[in-house]
Amino acid sequence: MRTRVVWASTFLLAIFSCSKVTNDSHDSGSLIRQKWDLVSKNGEALRYVGKPGDYYIFEGNGKLYEVYNGKTDTFNYSFDGLQTLQLYQYENGNRSTTPITFNLDVLTNHQLVMSASLSPTVNLRDSLRR
Repeated sequence: MRTRVVWASTFLLAIFSCSKVTNDSHDSGSLIRQKWDLVSKNGEALRYVGKPGDYYIFEGNGKLYEVYNGKTDTFNYSFDGLQTLQLYQYENGNRSTTPITFNLDVLTNHQLVMSASLSPTVNLRDSLRR
């Protein structure tokens, strides 16, 4: 009986010591702060497929530079380290006080997919890759 308990304890210890937490905010923050190529942008009336030279850059200072279809936009962003990203737009040089809140549907070393609901009928979805 004692041998079974020792084997079971060893087995459980091996399983739990090898597991890795993937929702660590430090790791997620490092993952997002990169240059990402734009794959697609989708909204109520927008269907855009990324082209070479389209990208997002999330900088460590909370700035996001979005470059696509020959246009550049600048946002401030805040990231909760898990799955919520808030973007603050600029209009006439002034930062908006109301963010657009995106949920991160996928965040890996090579893919970022984020979506937001602006209203019951207006949904946004941006797909990025590295």
